[in-house]
Amino acid sequence: MTNILIILGSATVNSHTLCLARFIESELNKFDDIHVELIDLCELNLPFANPKYHHNPEDYPNKEVQYLVKAVNNADSIILGSPNYHGSYSALLKNALDILNMDNFKNKPVGIISNSGGLRSTEPITQMRLVVRNLLGLAIPNQISTCRSDYSKNNETGQVTLSSNDIKMRVHNFIEEILNISYKVNERDLV
Repeated sequence: MTNILIILGSATVNSHTLCLARFIESELNKFDDIHVELIDLCELNLPFANPKYHHNPEDYPNKEVQYLVKAVNNADSIILGSPNYHGSYSALLKNALDILNMDNFKNKPVGIISNSGGLRSTEPITQMRLVVRNLLGLAIPNQISTCRSDYSKNNETGQVTLSSNDIKMRVHNFIEEILNISYKVNERDLV
């Protein structure tokens, strides 16, 4: 069984980034040998990162931090998602990553997704890619960047739906790549 963890750093209810993450989650759930979990940081009440626990985040005396650390440690692969906030990624995600350390990410494949308002932008992805590298994670080459026009919105409920067929195709390629790399890393670890 391959465990994939999606960590979402959007502070907006019914966000485009959450919609993309949920679509990826639903596509991953079609595989019998994959367990996928989505952590929405908007719903997880994490404290600010405390440098006292930098070397041992599992010792942090906070249940939400312990939950996050355990989920990341149990993951074979991780997907990070954030909206574009001023050319970078969200403070929610940054704080979660600052709580964690290299031991949590070392040699794990990491996929990166983001959403921008009017135009697709890869700047948040570029920033996340640098952090993943510094955490010793293996940022996969494929990435997904969306914008508002890739979605349709139900005006009554506020729910958004991924409507771009191009992005859906990109999601399938993204999933194929993260699974292939994850399987290869796990095979190597077994030898």
